[in-house]
Amino acid sequence: MSDTKTSRWLAYELPLNERVRTFMRLEHLFAGAQRYAAGTDPWDNRAALTALLEILAILSRGDVRSDALREMERQAQALSRLRSRPGIDTARLDNIVQSLEKVGRRLDASGAQLGRSLKENEFLSAVKQRMSIPGGTCSFDLPSLQHWLGLPAEKRQEQLARWFGELDALDRGLRLILMLLRESAVPTQEVANGGMFHRTLDSGMATQLIRVLLPPDSGVFPEISGGRHRFTVRFLEQPDAGERPRQRQEDVPFQLAICQI
Repeated sequence: MSDTKTSRWLAYELPLNERVRTFMRLEHLFAGAQRYAAGTDPWDNRAALTALLEILAILSRGDVRSDALREMERQAQALSRLRSRPGIDTARLDNIVQSLEKVGRRLDASGAQLGRSLKENEFLSAVKQRMSIPGGTCSFDLPSLQHWLGLPAEKRQEQLARWFGELDALDRGLRLILMLLRESAVPTQEVANGGMFHRTLDSGMATQLIRVLLPPDSGVFPEISGGRHRFTVRFLEQPDAGERPRQRQEDVPFQLAICQI
């Protein structure tokens, strides 16, 4: 489920390629990290530290920076092609394209070794090594972490701000990319007959994200599966968290956004 929430809708999302999956995982981690890094409780800052190390683990698996730069360039080109269409707000379009270019320049200036100093930080490396062990960051295992958590909250927050500051350009770039992707489609009203919905995708369009929106009180949640050519949404209900989810047999109205840009 996406963290996206309004007063009326909960958004459930399925990315349809590995690039967007990686972007959304990082978005999730950055959002949690920012919340916990602002806290004054040591447990908050411990959670922020864990999120930072998970971000670095993802960054070590591929060139996310280059992927983000290519995606911003592609989005800027796609948006620029809309300029000649009737009814387009060219001023807003120009602002969006300029934002993509500005964030792209900043991310490009960060260099190919994004987050390298964090990966070479001995303190962070020590915590990372123990994270793979359940309970491995306990105080008797990591006295250096216990010492850091015992520092005044202001010092911990300042240190976290410096660490995350090294990744700020990537964070801003991913947020802009995903915002534009989500806003590329206007949701349509649909009905899942007997709790099931199928749709074939236009092979001529590069669909990157499926979004299913439901009211918070709908009593169901969607299980979305699919690929480049088609997708299926099955609506499940689980009155008790200890019970196995079961498919809703009645028709389920919902909103659907097929995001392409």
